[in-house]
Amino acid sequence: MKWKYSPPVLLILIPWLMILPFLCSFAQLEQLSQWLFEYSTTPVYAAFPVVLVMNVLCAFFVPWDTEELALWNRRIKLWLIPVYLFVLVFAVGVPLAVLFLFAFDALLLLVSSCYGLRALVRVKKETQISNTFFWLLCLCHFCFVADVIAAFILKRKIN
Repeated sequence: MKWKYSPPVLLILIPWLMILPFLCSFAQLEQLSQWLFEYSTTPVYAAFPVVLVMNVLCAFFVPWDTEELALWNRRIKLWLIPVYLFVLVFAVGVPLAVLFLFAFDALLLLVSSCYGLRALVRVKKETQISNTFFWLLCLCHFCFVADVIAAFILKRKIN
């Protein structure tokens, strides 16, 4: 049942592929950047919503151990930090794109939090954490930066 790891890996990979042409452009790799814009943009951007839906379904309907959910939650959060930073820098440089970039970041945040939220519910059912701590971590999973901290706290709490 190793296929269950495909959606979280794709959730990490697709945003990186989305920003790769821009990173190549910044790195003065104009030919590679142009080739990536020409040939990879459409399939990657078309795959993005599919990957988002796959991850939500995978996080909630595929059998996972609680520890695995927390581990993948933390991995996804850590690997997406550079993507969030890139979006922040790009939004400062291109103010007209702020709404699109905010929506992109918000979608990534919500979908990547599915793993952590499911792990939180399981830990709560096992009465390993208090009600207050449960709700605090739930709220943190919906806030930028705090979601990464919540992922670390959740993983540590489970171990």
